[in-house]
Amino acid sequence: KATPQVSLAEVIRRYIELIKTTDDAEFRVQALHRLANLEVLLADQDVEELRDERLWQMAIDSYTEVLKARPRREGYDQLLYQLAHAYEMKGDLESSLKQLQQLVEQAPRSSYVPEAQFRIAELQYSFGRYAEAEKSYERVLQQGEDGFASKAQYMLGWALFKQHRYDSALTQYIRML
Repeated sequence: KATPQVSLAEVIRRYIELIKTTDDAEFRVQALHRLANLEVLLADQDVEELRDERLWQMAIDSYTEVLKARPRREGYDQLLYQLAHAYEMKGDLESSLKQLQQLVEQAPRSSYVPEAQFRIAELQYSFGRYAEAEKSYERVLQQGEDGFASKAQYMLGWALFKQHRYDSALTQYIRML
């Protein structure tokens, strides 16, 4: 028997409907995790349902409820990471920043920390908090994470430049060469 072909966008729509109709926070978190994985696959496509602020508020509420019920559960770091992502998708960047900082502070050995630290720096930079961003970009460089080091090195130069520390910015850019 042939398996029916369903687009990823349709699978996302079905997960969203499932999330909206269940009262079980733990189940919603599992469905939200799968939805986040699908979202990565569709990153270059515009799926209207993923822009729904109510979906992200539901995700925030679910992650928060599960974290409060079992604060140090297995996968705690992943939940904090996903909570930060949900805040970002909702447009609440300050709350996203707080969750990323909590992740870095409370789960320093997590595999999510290199990206979280980089995203912290990016958010601080976007908020115009260049001195904070400078320190955060330096932390990324100290971690030595190849995936983020070159971007952090470049943005560190910009953070220095924005603070009118032109000689330091120039030195940073020369290091990149």
